[in-house]
Amino acid sequence: MEKGHLLYNDSQTARVINPTTLEKLSSSTISETLKQQLQEQINSAKQWNANLKKGRDSKLIDRYIEIYGPLTSKSRNYVILQGSFRDPNDNVADIPLIKYVFKH
Repeated sequence: MEKGHLLYNDSQTARVINPTTLEKLSSSTISETLKQQLQEQINSAKQWNANLKKGRDSKLIDRYIEIYGPLTSKSRNYVILQGSFRDPNDNVADIPLIKYVFKH
């Protein structure tokens, strides 16, 4: 199976920032090292959620170009999508060829 990139992935979920983490971060009794680690976890979750939202909110053609680069011709108004994908249980789903036509 050839490796490709997912244009969208609905199985990805937003990362929740645990309220306990926020409480610990505001505590004056924890070390600076732990505060830094907790802040990195929070920043990582925020970045993950921002990237997830950006991907889900983008148009398919914009997402395609972002991942694979510009279309081969400016006059081309379609992309072809096809592939086989594994779910978390290692089941394979074969996606038939889809010709997605769009307007510039």
